[in-house]
Amino acid sequence: MKQKENAYTDFIRIVTNSWTWQRMAESERATFWRLTETLEKAAGTYDNRMKVYNSIYIAFLYGLGYDGFKWRENAEIA
Repeated sequence: MKQKENAYTDFIRIVTNSWTWQRMAESERATFWRLTETLEKAAGTYDNRMKVYNSIYIAFLYGLGYDGFKWRENAEIA
């Protein structure tokens, strides 16, 4: 069983190692960091916290125009 207190750290590690993160511009990453400042305060079990974190990340990606696995495949990253 995973410790609920580790959910935020695990989530950040997963996101920053993801291919979607690698295709973001620095300004988009900075916006995401500002968005996540309050995430550490999420309550619930490890799994519940991860569901909240992942939902927020997915919503953020869609806000950036994410449209599937070919997202920004040939785009120039700023």
